[in-house]
Amino acid sequence: MPTKRTAKKPKFRKDEKPELGPNVQQFADYITLGFEVGGLDLADYRAVIIKDEKHGVGFSMGQVNMNEHDAECFFSTAIAVFEDGIHWMQDLVEVEGEESDHGVSLLFNNEQTGGKGAMIIMTCILQEKPMHPPNCPCCEEEED
Repeated sequence: MPTKRTAKKPKFRKDEKPELGPNVQQFADYITLGFEVGGLDLADYRAVIIKDEKHGVGFSMGQVNMNEHDAECFFSTAIAVFEDGIHWMQDLVEVEGEESDHGVSLLFNNEQTGGKGAMIIMTCILQEKPMHPPNCPCCEEEED
């Protein structure tokens, strides 16, 4: 006699909701508003809350639609926003066989806020011209 299977209730994590700092929260609020006004879906840009050992709790997303670009392209444009500024994910995540230590960030201060950073990134997204980290002068000389 066959046994009857019943669906199990999904188990959800019981972690506390991470608290974003003021700069990260402002960035998230402005970028969310920009996406709503622009008719875009944040899920297509894989927007998530992240935690980094060095920088703490942050907000991460790509600058290109992940459904329209390959993984390498998406990852090369992905950013992570922490209290101190905007960082490129390729500088935070170790990828085997690749050197990715630009060490360049768009830092926040009293004049360059999380909201202004969000507007810069939103403009890049709408124009489909993602912002990439600049090469340091040493790296540029090696390429020549």
